[in-house]
Amino acid sequence: MPKKKVKKDRLSKIENKIDEVLRLEKIQLKEQDDVEVLERKQLRELGDLEELQKKIQKEVGEHPLRKITIRDISKGVIGAFIGIVSHFAFFEGAHIAEDIHLFRAVLLLVTSYFLSIIFIYLTGYRKIKQTMLLYFLPLRSTVIFFTALVVIVFVLFIYGIVEHSSIDLIFRQVAVISLPAVIGASAADLIGGE
Repeated sequence: MPKKKVKKDRLSKIENKIDEVLRLEKIQLKEQDDVEVLERKQLRELGDLEELQKKIQKEVGEHPLRKITIRDISKGVIGAFIGIVSHFAFFEGAHIAEDIHLFRAVLLLVTSYFLSIIFIYLTGYRKIKQTMLLYFLPLRSTVIFFTALVVIVFVLFIYGIVEHSSIDLIFRQVAVISLPAVIGASAADLIGGE
């Protein structure tokens, strides 16, 4: 009998070991199921994050400096006004304009325009999508430049400098004052918010 009992004990131990292995396998399967559930949850969250990223990109839309709005023109007006009025540049410019030739006035206007292009597009302060006007004039710089010229004429008018002046003298005055006006308008365009 002792042999039978030993065999039973051994069988019992084996059964216990098998039960233990089965119990551990069930635990492992449950943990594996938990991991799969967690992975599916993480994949859903990743999909939600990707949708949120697409939604944010759609809401952000175009870069603020891709299109020209009334806000950009307003910033240009304020910048040009500050550029020429803050140090009375218009007053000195009006006196200097009396002594320069028409060719030099045109050269000053061209220089002001190219300075605007350099200031806005080449400083690297902000990224700007370059839109062209007539295939070779950058639209943003052109709008800023002409905004500054309008502000110059307005300032000269409100201070009474152009009341009895000839068109030639007004042109030269605008040309001389264009440099500080364009710098002010371009700076305001780049610095101002979104």
